[in-house]
Parts: sequence; C-alpha cells; structure tokens
Amino acid sequence: MIILRESRKHWHGSKTKTGTELLLFGLEHIFVYPDVTYKDYKTTIHCKVDHATFQKIGEYGIEWNCSTRQAAHRIFMEALKKKQLGGITDGEI
Repeated sequence: MIILRESRKHWHGSKTKTGTELLLFGLEHIFVYPDVTYKDYKTTIHCKVDHATFQKIGEYGIEWNCSTRQAAHRIFMEALKKKQLGGITDGEI
C-alpha cells in the first residue's frame, strides 16, 4: 500500500519506478542492512536496474548467503524504512 500510494504521488502510478528508486537509494545511501525475514507476498514490487547494479546486489546475496532476490528485498526494506523516517541515512545517524 505504501509503494502504491507513493507511486501515485511521484511517478504517475508506476510501482516499478518507485521500487527502483527506493532500491537505488538503499544501495547508494545506506551501508548497513539488518537481516529481515523474506516472505513471498501476493504482490511483488519490480525494479529495473542495470547490469552493474544487478551484480552488486548479487554480491550482497553471496555475502549474506541468499538469493539475489532476497538480497534486493533486504536492501529495499531498509531503504523503505529510512525513507519513512524522512530519508535518514547511516551517515546522518
């Protein structure tokens, strides 16, 4: 619901663009990603990233011993939490 609401405000309803923006925010501005429980939901947020970004997420997956999808979820959830707090990043805490 949060993503849908935000996408309507900023991207004319594109959940993919909103999800991509959040994921990239997480990769660029956050450096600590607490472990989160990964669960398949009925609704999926898709992200479109370039090959280099996909590889970077994959490296996190290797480091965390999980799939690339689970690594992206972990980064995405932390970015969503930080954005809900007003965009606070690790460097500002």
